[in-house]
Amino acid sequence: MKRKYAWLVSLIALVAALPLRIFQQLVLVDETTGFFTDHNVTAIWISVLLAIGVVCPAVVCRLEKDIPEAPGFFRSIPIGILYVVTAVILAIDSLRKIFQVTSGEEEALVAGMAAIAPHPLLYSVLAVLGLAAALILVLGGFSRIVGIYFLRSAPVAELVPPLWCCMSLIVLFVKFTEVINTTENVYQMAGVIFLLLFLSAQAKLSAGIETQRNTRLVFAWGLPAVTVGLVTSVPDLIVPLTGLERYSDIWSDSLVLMSFSLLVLAYLVSVHKKLENQL
Repeated sequence: MKRKYAWLVSLIALVAALPLRIFQQLVLVDETTGFFTDHNVTAIWISVLLAIGVVCPAVVCRLEKDIPEAPGFFRSIPIGILYVVTAVILAIDSLRKIFQVTSGEEEALVAGMAAIAPHPLLYSVLAVLGLAAALILVLGGFSRIVGIYFLRSAPVAELVPPLWCCMSLIVLFVKFTEVINTTENVYQMAGVIFLLLFLSAQAKLSAGIETQRNTRLVFAWGLPAVTVGLVTSVPDLIVPLTGLERYSDIWSDSLVLMSFSLLVLAYLVSVHKKLENQL
């Protein structure tokens, strides 16, 4: 089973890169300049590990030809709960952005959300799409909890979360042209890109479109989404907890990315078990 090797590579990359990046963010960042004090040695190692953890699973899973077709929809109470939790976190993050946009530039700066101040329209659209995506996630979560696919008559609604990801990429691109640390920019954008690809493949799988192809794609894009998402979000959440000001303005974004990463991981584990039972 080629897919088992993809899981193994993803696990090794995650276990190796995550502690290294946590150490890097806590110890090796100059708080004055924002640059790394080790001449980017750890950044290179983390980037290499992530590259391996992204490319290998993506290639291996896409080349797996004898993969059974995964069920488009299945009941799972734990996954349904994760859907709802992720939706709540996304909704809170979106409401927070709306509040900061409507509060004005000065209040946004005081609240530590300086990026919102010069781009109120972009963040408003992102927040509205985030609320819509949260609603779809709630419906998807309750569908899996009760075992009834509420979106069966309107499968196009599954494309709302990917649409939110697209808007997130636009906002990240605009935001990251204004900051210095390009390595962190690449990690965050890569995490959202793979999440977008996964959600798109999952939406097609749920709708019964090219089920075998999209079964391969949910693993090909989902495993990299988990690896990059956790390596990016977890350190960004740990740093503010230590009292450092760095990343204090993006904790909700990081929490959203971590929640999605855990949701994707739980979904892939469940689908993997179902495919194994078919062999």
